[in-house]
Parts: sequence; structure tokens; C-alpha cells
Amino acid sequence: MREWLLSCRSHGITRPRLEIACVRGSRRIEAGFSIGRERYYNATVEGELLGAKFHFEAVSRRRLHGDEEDSVTPLFIGSFNLAEGVSGDFTVRPKLDGELMALGVYGAPPAFHLVKTAPTHTASPIELRGIPNWTVRFEDPNEYQPSIAKSALRLAGKTRDYSGYCSGSGALADDALPMPGVLIAALLAYQLLLRPFYLTSSD
Repeated sequence: MREWLLSCRSHGITRPRLEIACVRGSRRIEAGFSIGRERYYNATVEGELLGAKFHFEAVSRRRLHGDEEDSVTPLFIGSFNLAEGVSGDFTVRPKLDGELMALGVYGAPPAFHLVKTAPTHTASPIELRGIPNWTVRFEDPNEYQPSIAKSALRLAGKTRDYSGYCSGSGALADDALPMPGVLIAALLAYQLLLRPFYLTSSD
């Protein structure tokens, strides 16, 4: 079993930034991103991940292809690009089965999905599904009882900054972060799009 703890801390008002830490034992991967906002909903994120440039962009829509009516909450389309990794696009559109977001690598249909583990609860942990042999789960300890002890969370950062974990088993070649481009794109979407609009209201 291999496990990474993930933390995400935002700071700054006039020039907002997001600091991400991925921790596994003594290994720590840190990344800093600048955030640009347009009309509050839209977001552009620039930074570096594992020494390569990373770009993430989300644009809000009132309705997406196939919708007959406007949504009461913003929907999003967007893209992500890791200079030395994968690039792809995503759609944020909540479904009755708990799915909130679908991501795909360019040239292939969406293979990764962010899904609420408790579809009827607003403050629900969500899972990133589709990475082979890995369980990826994002949680907010202020909204939901985290599944990892606080002593373990402090390895990734302050408990209030904790965002989740990913654990893997099976035929894993090394201790590398699993599919980092997809994983960080999902984490950014969780922080910037899902938490503010879909995961913060009281049940």
C-alpha cells in the first residue's frame, strides 16, 4: 500500500496564490500557483508542478450542450496542461448519481470522474475515479469527519489545509505521484469550483 496526503492552502487577496503539498513519508512535493479571476466564477491558474509548467483554466456557463434550461449554480468547462505530462479538458456538471465533474485526456473520451460518496449530502467527501489501482479521495475536515487521523494529517500541513489523500495498491512500479497532471487538475477543481458552489452548504 502506498499513500499520499494532500494539502492545499490559499493566501493573498490582491494576488491570490494556492500552495499544494503532496506528502508520502519523507518525500514531499510542493507546488505554488497564481490564481486569476474574471467575473468571480472564471479562474485561470498558472504555476509549476514537478519542474514543468502547469496551466489550468475554467470558464463558467449557465447551460452546457444538451441542457434545456439554465442551471441555478454555475457550470464549467475547462482545460489543463502539464508541459511534461498529460493535457486534457473537463466539464463540471452535477448529476443525480453524485457525479460532479468529468475529465479526459486529449484524444480520448472522459475517463476520470469526481463523484460525491454521499450523493444526498451537500458536505460529502468526493472521489476521483479512473486512476488504475488508486483510491483518490478529497475531504474537508471542517465539513465532514476525515477518514485519516489528525496526527497523520499534520504531515501534509495544518489540519485546516488538509484536502484529502490518495492510496494505491497492486502492481505499482515506484513511489511516484499517480498521474500528477490529472490529479492536480482535479484538486484545483475541488478547491476552486466544487467547494465554493457545491460542497459548503448545510444539509
